Amino acid sequence: LIEDDKYFEKYGATLLPMLIKSNDPKSAHHIKEIYNKCIKLVKEDLKRNLKLLNIITSSMYDLYKKYPDYLTQFNSEMFLVLDPYF
Repeated sequence: LIEDDKYFEKYGATLLPMLIKSNDPKSAHHIKEIYNKCIKLVKEDLKRNLKLLNIITSSMYDLYKKYPDYLTQFNSEMFLVLDPYF
């Protein structure tokens, strides 16, 4: 969807809410791509990429309403990423 990390960081938070509100069947695939890319980049370099979580968290309410499984998945993944003793 957005291959370049700089553009992803710049436009991800704008694109995700548009996809969530869209009724296009392809939107679910693109939402998953954005979600997975955010999580992947945060896991690769937590300090540098922590701000990318805002792409997800800024749309969490609408994401939860339309795709509730993402909330559980997000909580599980963030617990593992942010817990230094795990």
